[in-house]
Amino acid sequence: MKSISFPLAFLSLSTVLLSSCSLWKKEEPALSTSSVIERPETVASKSIGHIQPEVKLPITKILEFDVDPARTTGRISLAIDPKGSVLGVRKAHADAPLKGTMKVKLIEDPNTGKTTMAILDMHLTNTRAYDMNFAWGGLVGSMNVNIATGVLKIVPNDFSSTGILGTDKKFNLPRCYFTVLGHSQVKGKGLVLKKAVGNKKVNLTMKKTEPVDLKGSIDIQNGTGTLHIPSAVLRDHFDLDGTQLDLVFTADITATAQNL
Repeated sequence: MKSISFPLAFLSLSTVLLSSCSLWKKEEPALSTSSVIERPETVASKSIGHIQPEVKLPITKILEFDVDPARTTGRISLAIDPKGSVLGVRKAHADAPLKGTMKVKLIEDPNTGKTTMAILDMHLTNTRAYDMNFAWGGLVGSMNVNIATGVLKIVPNDFSSTGILGTDKKFNLPRCYFTVLGHSQVKGKGLVLKKAVGNKKVNLTMKKTEPVDLKGSIDIQNGTGTLHIPSAVLRDHFDLDGTQLDLVFTADITATAQNL
């Protein structure tokens, strides 16, 4: 019987022990590809932020109106105080139809539902003469003021004001300024006024009126727009060689626009 040397026996025993260690080693599971790589649709869904609502652009409309003289009247109320204020003030008024044109801008905001408006232009003139008489009695006499047809002209001075056209179709444009052009023929009669007043042309120009609030409505039905300003009031004061004239002009305006 052969004997095994110690070194050889030790090497054999070490080999057995090392090979047996693999039996106790815990195997780690293989990594799954799907656990470390996100699907493309998941990444895309995370990258999408909050979607903003669509913003629509405002819609601008320019409406051109013709002033209807059959439904538009301009009233002049005039108070005259002759020289020295001894005779006392006399008042008179006269009405005349007005014709002309108006241009209006409307800006509709579809995001808020609000409509902003502005009057871009306005031209008015009288289609009939204004004729007013003022009497102080036989000895003193009387005075006649005549503004001929087409002589009185009303145009914009400063129409920078804007307003909201409400759901009730009404608007208010504050602080609008006009320029009034024209003249009147003034004639005095009687012992006193014939000499004091005579027969002369009086300039009625107002370079810039006091601020006027234009309140009215715009209604569009079946392609026809109707603009109505029931009371536009302009005021001014004149000094005619010592004779004082206070003038108030009140316009009731109706205008129409077609094919809207």
